[in-house]
Amino acid sequence: MTRRVLPFAALLVLVACQPLPHPFEDDHAPPGAPILTVPDTVGIVVSPVTGTHAETGTAIAAAMVSALKIIEVPATTGPGNKFSYHLTGTAVAPSGKAAKADFEIDWTLTAADGTKAGQHHQLVTLAQAGRIDAKTIDDMATAEAPKIAGLIQDAPTAEHQPIHQIYVRKVEGAPGDGNAALPSALTYLLKHQGLTVVTDPKTPNTITVAGTIAVAPVAANQQHVQIVWHVLKPDGSDFGQVSQENDVPNGALDGRWGEIAMAVALAGVDDIVHVVETVPPA
Repeated sequence: MTRRVLPFAALLVLVACQPLPHPFEDDHAPPGAPILTVPDTVGIVVSPVTGTHAETGTAIAAAMVSALKIIEVPATTGPGNKFSYHLTGTAVAPSGKAAKADFEIDWTLTAADGTKAGQHHQLVTLAQAGRIDAKTIDDMATAEAPKIAGLIQDAPTAEHQPIHQIYVRKVEGAPGDGNAALPSALTYLLKHQGLTVVTDPKTPNTITVAGTIAVAPVAANQQHVQIVWHVLKPDGSDFGQVSQENDVPNGALDGRWGEIAMAVALAGVDDIVHVVETVPPA
């Protein structure tokens, strides 16, 4: 694994870094390489919905996991990890204002430390009272997933009181949907670390993070992937770079990146934050 953090300050001092976690750990990755493995990261563990038939509760949880992944939020019905949020849902009897064909769920999102991140009440009108088919379950999960994701708090933490705002530019050169998925994942993680991310690059005193990806064949069944994150000062000049690279199986990144994008962003976010925080105030 090669990683470089190169602030373009006087004398071009090389910043020493600790070894990267997954996904870019090995120089020569076998099939099933770390780039395809999601490490410990933020995400949501979804439990089966209670208060309804067990099969229905399990199906709703699975549909919610799929819906969250579509909007680039890592989710699972498995054990999760030490950083995971936990989402529980309880089906409740229709309220007095609801029709007999309505189905209601009280959703609760809890942070890894046990604190409540938020709640949301979902009301779904069924085509037939008491019957919840697969399409209805998928539709209700698709409608609710963005609201659940919005419950995750992104307020700045004491560790990262930002002196700059950050704009994450669309990545260039990625196969599949990486050009959009990677910036989305990095934005999520930067916010989670308490940094202010803006959508307008012309916002005053804004640092831009711009990623470029180069893919080249290295063997019959492998390709070399290099990702370079450029940190640009508010005046547009290049201040520093964070580089990640690895060999992966051919075609591994040609489709939807999904959780892969979050894993790649996680591997580089700490160094990107380090470079951003060393940019002198305007």
